[in-house]
Parts: sequence; C-alpha cells; structure tokens
Amino acid sequence: MEDKQLAAACVLLALAGTGLLVLAARQTRPLAAEISEIGVEDVGKLVEVRGALASVSQRDGNFFLKICSNACITAVVFKGLAREMAENSLDLSLLEKGQGVAATGVVKEYGDGIEIVPFDRNAIELGG
Repeated sequence: MEDKQLAAACVLLALAGTGLLVLAARQTRPLAAEISEIGVEDVGKLVEVRGALASVSQRDGNFFLKICSNACITAVVFKGLAREMAENSLDLSLLEKGQGVAATGVVKEYGDGIEIVPFDRNAIELGG
C-alpha cells in the first residue's frame, strides 16, 4: 500500500512542478533593450528590441531581419516559425526596408556576433 501512495505522491508532485514551470514561463517578460547594449553577456536572455528594418532577406525559407536603431542586430526567423507567422499574424516576405519593427526573442551567439531568435508567432510587430 505504501508503494502506491508514494507513486501517487510522486505523480502529483511532478504535475504540480510542471504546472508551476508553465506558469512561470507565461509570466516571463522580455527585457526591453537598446540594440547597442546587447552583448555576449546577454546570450540566453529574452529581449525585445525596437528599430527600423535596414534589410530583409530570405534563404531556404529562413528570414533575416536586420534591425537598426543606435546599432544593428539581426533577428533570425527560422522557416517553420516564418510559415506559422504567415498563416496567423505576419507575412515576413511583405516587410519593407525602413519599416519600424519590434522583435522579441532569445539572444544567441552565432559566429563572431550575436543575433535574436524569435520563437513565437507574435514575436515580430510592425510599428516598433
């Protein structure tokens, strides 16, 4: 009987822990950051940047949005997310140079630089 109670307690605690993690993830707010202030020390952080599109390019279904304000950073939208955005919120192929945008994503290190990688279909907003 004790084994069944212990197993049930473990399952309940696992479910409660998972629920708390989901709740915490939903409450996480991005750090509003100036592009020039983002560095390698911010890798892994969720940030939001605002600026104007200096360029938009596409390669193999992936989009690369160069966003500039006081400096520039690239937001990389991988093809699965780009497809989801086009179906639900924003077709990235319609963006134009000079448009104001806000991008939310995780700071990643790539090569010798850093970039922002959005992971949500609402991570790119016009009018930034």
